[in-house]
Amino acid sequence: MAQNYIKSGERVTVVAGTGGAQSGKFYAVGAMSGISQTSAEEGDEYELDTTGGVYEYGKTGAQVWEQGVKLYYDEDTDTMTTTATDNTYAGVAEQPASVDATIGRIMLLRSF
Repeated sequence: MAQNYIKSGERVTVVAGTGGAQSGKFYAVGAMSGISQTSAEEGDEYELDTTGGVYEYGKTGAQVWEQGVKLYYDEDTDTMTTTATDNTYAGVAEQPASVDATIGRIMLLRSF
């Protein structure tokens, strides 16, 4: 292993912004994004899973997710969507989701 190796990078330590961080919520921190592993007060550190994890997350209504479709985080609704415009890339649908589903499975993929 390289002498300068620190860690895998699947989880990174970041500082909670305005309002803090909530465990299980998607956050974008600069060019990094992922799911918070713990809750944190504003200014405190927390772990962000940036890649590889599969999570259940709120799904934008009236959408069908095919397995493997690209998903984006809609900050206004705190849901995942197939709509790229004005949203942050998050990963892909790990499983299909019906039009009636309110929750879907997302597999995080690096956004940077």
